[in-house]
Amino acid sequence: MWFDEPVVILGTLGFVYRYFRARLLGLRVAHARTPLANSPEVTWFITTRDLPGPLLHTLATGIASTRYPNLQIVILDCGHSHPAKQIVERLGDPRISIVTSQRTQPEWYMWICSQPGTEFFVVTHDDLHFVADGWLEDIVQPMILDQTIGCVCGEEFPVRLNTIEPGGECVDITFGLSTWMWAARRTAVANHTCDFSFSKRERGITGNLEVWDQGGLWLERLKRDGWRIATESTRDAIKWQHFENFDWTREFGDENYGRMKRNQRKIITVLAQLQFIAYKLRNRA
Repeated sequence: MWFDEPVVILGTLGFVYRYFRARLLGLRVAHARTPLANSPEVTWFITTRDLPGPLLHTLATGIASTRYPNLQIVILDCGHSHPAKQIVERLGDPRISIVTSQRTQPEWYMWICSQPGTEFFVVTHDDLHFVADGWLEDIVQPMILDQTIGCVCGEEFPVRLNTIEPGGECVDITFGLSTWMWAARRTAVANHTCDFSFSKRERGITGNLEVWDQGGLWLERLKRDGWRIATESTRDAIKWQHFENFDWTREFGDENYGRMKRNQRKIITVLAQLQFIAYKLRNRA
């Protein structure tokens, strides 16, 4: 099994650990920073497909955990059975808009890069939980302060040599982008072909194929053009958690594994409802 029960269990325990660690460390007040001289406009793009519970959770916790003043939010919806419009209407936040189209994840990223818009943009999946204030400020601030940085990755995508793929092929995963959380400077993508496809090429002496996950070719192009690529510090990345196992983990006909995934989805949906209620009460107050 490509993704199995230990992965799900460890992922869940990791979330619980990071959540309470962030709370106990008091990141809401402890991570003070010098205010920026200006706050340029930022667009937050969220790709989604038929995951209303996680999407609501992502929006509610993300909005509640940032006070960035010039923020636009765009939902990129390619779903069928659960339109994102219903979630957006429940939140009632005028900063949120929706674009609906049947695009794959790499196609959405290429579309984002082709759009004229704000000077900086942030891209996330629809299954994130934000723990503490300042997550958006953390990921855009390096680019605001350093004009040579073209992209900030939420997490470092590690080099993995001699990795066995589901089909049994041995490959070297050498360059990739943590697509669940990343940010970029508009001038780093304007007037360029931004390739976010999953790609392979012969590596040479090892005999393995070299593999780029989504965004690997794009990052390589950024470096070739002279842009620097930054990665969030552990202190900043602890403010959010990616629930990757709620969506793309494969079940492969394992009923126990499938049941575990369904139960996890129920849990995150309940958390989303509670966060939504807290968000509404806070705005009313």
